Amino acid sequence: MYAASRTFLDLLVSYLYETNSCRIIFLSLQYIDFGPHPGMDRLPREACLAGCVVITNREGAANFDSDVPLPSEFKFAQFDVDKICSLIKECCSKHDEYAEKLDKYKSWILAQRVQMKACVDGMVNEVVTKRIGCVKKD
Repeated sequence: MYAASRTFLDLLVSYLYETNSCRIIFLSLQYIDFGPHPGMDRLPREACLAGCVVITNREGAANFDSDVPLPSEFKFAQFDVDKICSLIKECCSKHDEYAEKLDKYKSWILAQRVQMKACVDGMVNEVVTKRIGCVKKD
């Protein structure tokens, strides 16, 4: 059981370490994902929190800022090798500068925990309210 004082980031790092993903992500400067993005992906978010610059295509969920709110310069609609390689090189040579551009994305990721709790609390409240409304009063 995790101690109550541990932060969300601490828990995430622990999870990544336990699954061995941590070793690769924490040694990397960039996380590049040109997959199909069938939903809001976990790995780009984890990589960003680990300090990687995240680069994606615009396939599936990655096309929508509500699912992957990266700055547009980090999303590619067309697989243009020259532009992608240029960004990769720039991100390597100026990693801190490019990583800072993802600060809003990082804040958005960290806020998801609060949003999830609010959604779960709302759902539980609604279920309880409906259940109480269904109980016959004598």
